[in-house]
Amino acid sequence: MADIETLVSAITNAGNSDEIPIREVLRETVSARLSAKATAAVTTVDSEVTAAEIASLKADLVATKERISETSKSLKKSRELSQPIYKDNEELKKERQEVEAELLVVRRVSNETIEKLDKELAEARKDLETSRQEGIIETSLATTTAQKQHLDSLESELASAHAATALVEKMLATNEAELASDREKYLTELETAHKTAAKEFLRLQGEASISHKELTNKISVLEKKSTIGLETRKREIEMVTEKVKVERNAKADKAIEELKAKQKIEMKAVESRVESLKKEIEMLKKSRSTEAEKLKKEITDAGLKLKKSLDELTVVGKARDSAIAEVGISTSQITSLTAQIATKGEEIKKAREKTGISESRTVATTTSRFSMIFWVVFWSAISSLFWSFFTFAAIKANSNESEAEGQNEL
Repeated sequence: MADIETLVSAITNAGNSDEIPIREVLRETVSARLSAKATAAVTTVDSEVTAAEIASLKADLVATKERISETSKSLKKSRELSQPIYKDNEELKKERQEVEAELLVVRRVSNETIEKLDKELAEARKDLETSRQEGIIETSLATTTAQKQHLDSLESELASAHAATALVEKMLATNEAELASDREKYLTELETAHKTAAKEFLRLQGEASISHKELTNKISVLEKKSTIGLETRKREIEMVTEKVKVERNAKADKAIEELKAKQKIEMKAVESRVESLKKEIEMLKKSRSTEAEKLKKEITDAGLKLKKSLDELTVVGKARDSAIAEVGISTSQITSLTAQIATKGEEIKKAREKTGISESRTVATTTSRFSMIFWVVFWSAISSLFWSFFTFAAIKANSNESEAEGQNEL
C-alpha cells in the first residue's frame, strides 16, 4: 500500500506544466485504478497474492520510479534548453513566443498522435520485440549518418576557413611587394630629380661664365680701337658690364631659386607619399592581422562547436536508444513523428519569412531552435507513451484481479 501511494506521488510530481490536460487525465485514471487495486489487494492478499508476485510488483515499482525520475530529468533539461540565451533582446523574445506557440501546436498534434498510438498499442504488442530491434537498428543508422554528414559539413567549413586564411596571407604578401616596389620607384625618381637640378645649375653657371668672357673680350677690342674718351668709355663699359652681370646673376639666382623651390615641393610630395604609404602599410598589416585573428577564432569556434555537437549527438543518441528500448516505439511511429516535426520546421521557416526576418540573421538560430523543438516534442511523446503504457498495464492488472475475484466468487 505504501509503495502504491509513493508511486502515485511520484507520478503527480513528475508532470510537465505544459501538458496539464493529459497529465490530469492520466493522474485521475492511474489514481482510480491504483485505489481499486489497493482495495482489492487488502481484502485478497492472504489468499491470492504470493510472495513471488509481491517481489515482482516491488521490482516493477522500483523500475517505474527510476524511469519516472529519468523522464523528469529529461523534461527538465528540455525546458532549460528551451529558455532563450538573450532575455533582454526584444526580437528574441518575440521569436521565443512564436516558437512556444508553434510548440504548443506541435504538442497538441503529438498528443493526438499519442492517443491514436495508444489505441493501436494492444494490437501491436505481438510484434513488439521485432519492431523494437528494427527501430533501434534504423535509429542507430540514421544517427550515424547524421553525425557523419554534420562532421563532413564542419570539415568543409574548416577547409574553407584555411583557404580564406591562405588567400589573405597571399594578398598581404602581394600588397607588401607592391608597396616596396612603389617606394623604390619614388626614391629613384627623387634621385633623378636631384641630378637634373644639379645639371641645370651647372649649365646656367657655364652660360654666365661664357657671357662674362665675351663681354671682357669686346671691351678689350673697344679699348684697342679707340683711346678717345677712354675713361668715359670705361665707365660706360663698366656700367654696362655691371648691368649685364646683375641681370645675368639675377636670372641665374631666379633660376636657382625656382629649381630649389621645385625641388623642395617635390621633396615634400615624395616625403608625404612615403609617409602615406607607410601609414597604408601599417593599416593594411593591422587589418590583415585582425582578419587573420578573426579567421583563427572562427576556426577554433568551429572546432569547439564540432566537439560539442558530437558530444550532444552521442548523449542524445544514447538517451533516444534507451527511451525507444524502454517504451518500444515502432519504426512507423518514429517516422511519422519525424515527418511531423520536419513539417512544423518548414511552417516555422515560412512564418519567419512572412514576418520579415532576414535569412542571414536567423539561419544560425533556426537550426538550433528546430533541433530544440524536435527533442522537446520527442521527449514529450516518449513521456506520454510511457504514461499511456503504465495506465494500460494498471488497467490490465485491475481487470485480471477482477476476473480472479469473479472466479473465486463462482
